[in-house]
Amino acid sequence: QETLKKFQPVLLMEVNGWALHQKGYTPDDVYRRLRTLGYSVTACNSRTTLESPEIDILCLPPRLQTPKDSPSRMRVHLLAPPNTQTTAAYALDGFCTRTRLFSALLKRLGHEVLLYASEENDAPADELICCISKAEQEQLLGDTPYQNALFDGGQPLWLTFNARASAHLRMAQRPGDVIATIAGSAQQLVHEQHPELRFLEYSIGYRGVAAGAHRVFQSTAWRHVVHGYTGIDGVRQFDAVIPPWFDVAEFPFVKPDPYVVYCGRLVPQKGVGIACEAAHLA
Repeated sequence: QETLKKFQPVLLMEVNGWALHQKGYTPDDVYRRLRTLGYSVTACNSRTTLESPEIDILCLPPRLQTPKDSPSRMRVHLLAPPNTQTTAAYALDGFCTRTRLFSALLKRLGHEVLLYASEENDAPADELICCISKAEQEQLLGDTPYQNALFDGGQPLWLTFNARASAHLRMAQRPGDVIATIAGSAQQLVHEQHPELRFLEYSIGYRGVAAGAHRVFQSTAWRHVVHGYTGIDGVRQFDAVIPPWFDVAEFPFVKPDPYVVYCGRLVPQKGVGIACEAAHLA
């Protein structure tokens, strides 16, 4: 305890409820002790909660936390895609997965997150604003699988979601708030209704970017691709590159087998054919 007080290290811990029970403790006892020392406690894996019997937790000391009244603490209106529920059950949609990961990341960094999504959600957020019901999703998607939905702001699915998100933003926004999306031009309508707020595309791996947005690309190569499509010659201010992140706990390291599994769309631009040729040559 004295070491924690003096040095305030970052803690990455495995909490095993069964082992604690054998010693007469519970996971809540651990969390309470850490919090009395000023530590914040969050689950490392976005699919688990602190109520789970066995869990890895990240504990940040007071020196690394963002105070609620700090000017660096952001208030983010995070727009989810309207074709999914923001849960692990919809992992076939990569945009949904990135939304959940971004919400978890913002919360771990101490920011306030207002998540605009549908009815079901397992992403950490301060408030969930339902902008489209599950029944409406099913009706508007029709026979289209959720992961194949078009990202088109003119489609009824998007128009319904965006209009409701804009209406709630009108009541909930504060000066300095940020609107964040991974849907680009499909949710530009929300930005157009609230030009006084900063608009952020936080993980761009697509071509349909929104005008006037702060853009974070998944790679430098893709930034150049989008610059080419949009006619940008030179440097665009407010662009950045941050590679995609993921929960390490969901991808445990094991001794590799002599084969590679590809998970993704079977389209030429993914380079699967080149990978197959390389394997044969090897």
